[in-house]
Amino acid sequence: MADLDLHGEYLELLKRLGDGRRERAPQFEMIRHIADAARRGAPLVVEAETGVGKTLGYTFPVLRQLREDDERILVISTSTVVLQNQLRTEVERILDAMDLGDLPVALGKGRERYVCMQSLDRLALSRGLTENFEKAADTPAALTYTQLHEAVAAGHWDGDLDSPPEGAYLPGDSGPRLSSTSLECPMRNCSTRSKPACPLRRSRKDLQEARVIIVNHDFLISHWFELGGSSVLPEPHRCALVIDEAHSLAEKICSHSSIGLSVRQVQDALEQLPKILQGLMGGDVITREHVERAQQYEKQVSQWMLPVVAWLQGLGADQQVFPDEEMGESREVFAELLLQLKRSKLLGWLQLKVIDKLRDERTDDPGERGQDDTLISLVRCEEVIGGLHSLAAGFAELTRQARSVSELSAGGASERGINCIPMTVPEAIREQIWSQLQFGPVLTSATLKSSDGFQSLVEGLHLQDDINPETDLCTFGGVFDHAAAATLEIVPMQVRAPTGRKADYMAELFQLLPGYLAGEGGRLMICNSREDLEQISAYLQGLPEWRDAVLVQNQETLDVLLRQHVERVRDGAPSVLCGLRSLAEGLDLPGDQCTRILVIRLPFESPAEPVNQCWEAHYKHHPDYDEERREWGNWSERQIPMAALRFKQICGRLLRTESDRGDICVFDMRLSDKGYGQKMLGILPPYSLKQPRRK
Repeated sequence: MADLDLHGEYLELLKRLGDGRRERAPQFEMIRHIADAARRGAPLVVEAETGVGKTLGYTFPVLRQLREDDERILVISTSTVVLQNQLRTEVERILDAMDLGDLPVALGKGRERYVCMQSLDRLALSRGLTENFEKAADTPAALTYTQLHEAVAAGHWDGDLDSPPEGAYLPGDSGPRLSSTSLECPMRNCSTRSKPACPLRRSRKDLQEARVIIVNHDFLISHWFELGGSSVLPEPHRCALVIDEAHSLAEKICSHSSIGLSVRQVQDALEQLPKILQGLMGGDVITREHVERAQQYEKQVSQWMLPVVAWLQGLGADQQVFPDEEMGESREVFAELLLQLKRSKLLGWLQLKVIDKLRDERTDDPGERGQDDTLISLVRCEEVIGGLHSLAAGFAELTRQARSVSELSAGGASERGINCIPMTVPEAIREQIWSQLQFGPVLTSATLKSSDGFQSLVEGLHLQDDINPETDLCTFGGVFDHAAAATLEIVPMQVRAPTGRKADYMAELFQLLPGYLAGEGGRLMICNSREDLEQISAYLQGLPEWRDAVLVQNQETLDVLLRQHVERVRDGAPSVLCGLRSLAEGLDLPGDQCTRILVIRLPFESPAEPVNQCWEAHYKHHPDYDEERREWGNWSERQIPMAALRFKQICGRLLRTESDRGDICVFDMRLSDKGYGQKMLGILPPYSLKQPRRK
């Protein structure tokens, strides 16, 4: 009976949404499973192929629960800021169709995504009230700093830098920064605090009042995992959590915890600390005692670092990675350093007795801009010292870390970078997030299963004790006729393996690309390294017929690039979106916006990456490892499955609606020549395949 009611509501919702939407059996099955999990308060893993309609599939059943529970909050996390904006539009449409339009929806983004009113004030005063942003001589005059300020104050723009007002050209990384960091923001001493003009404050207020919150993975990790909860997001026990594009979550969690420092950076921070404090004397916070204590810490920590310098000097040329199994005496050096740092209480003193008190005394007087720069310098010292704590712990504790030392530079041992990044998601995530949730998490994506099914995902996120394999792991096929709609072509090339003959491969690629870029509709080109991206985009931009057609990731904001791409395709002009595989994360280019995807090399990580070297060492020390299973290791157990999922994710950008048509062109013959290439093809949807004869 409950399923009949749910099905009836689903059909009515489709009718209200319009746009010719019709019932999709996989979509309703997804809705039914999530509704059941919501009733049980259980986690759920859902792989739903492109075309199922994931957003409606997870939003509708959870919103039904919100309708019955005034206290519950739905948090949806996705991989990118662009996807956040897309999700908000769709979620608000669903809410309206469910007669829940009065439920407030808010986006959770980092403060760097919002314009700072004081920054605009200062820029207007220092650069003149009529200065324009102009990208090039033929770019129309853009809004001035003053006009941007007025747009926020009048409520015409919410200050979200990802959605600038019409006519505004926002400067990129090379231009003046319009946001403020947590170090620059005077918080309660800001003159805009009591006014509705501060975009960040308004966004945080919206989060406190929202019943549906849409965040990106980085924001979720920062506020619920790294900080162990915060005042910005509601507590997990009040929330139902849906993680869309969940295939990228583990990698993002690990990257958040990475740290890299050199001895020279530590020495510089220790030398700067007493000098900075001495410059702050004369006020009510910093005294001579603070300066003397900083000088004492400088001497102590420098002494404690001497064994680390000696360790660096004694490393052989082949000693650059340090997996758990091969730490040896290296561990003792950092264990002693960690012990001394903890005993000294340096980090706590700097955070509580210096920085926090200075923040409390700040003002937003434009004439006191120097206080911003001083505090920033001070906090950078604190970040280095905090990083040293984390680095020492990472080397001292056997916690499955990828530890590495960069190659010796001209500056000597003190210039060598010491790096540490988790190889696995910390188990603390289970206690800090999963066990706290009212319902969830629901993990969903079109690419969750690997060669071992869901095992890698579930164990990697420490959900194995909470997941029932019989009821909580689901796969729903799409509705597309892939064979009729798309062709995957493995482009015949003389250079069959691009890794060994890079120059020859690139030369042949340059000859082939113009022909494969030609034709109607938009193009998406995905490269596997920044070096490849730079070389290929530079080559294409040097060709007169492609100079204006090539849009390169990070040369503009993604919002601007997508807008330019859509406009060019609409006008019948050639357009090629070029980027790394991160560009393909959740990218939605339906219809003629993308009729061909060009994949430059299969998306493998470099074997030289410290994480891969440490995993290789881990497998070699495994009890099951023996000479008869030489191929069993990081390459077969991690690299191939991960590359297969990435490749599937890239290919999934082609067909976004049932009427879409196009092809995928892969410039890497390993896909046809190697056994693992056939395995990668095996997890793809059944595209029509065009491949050369295997060698």
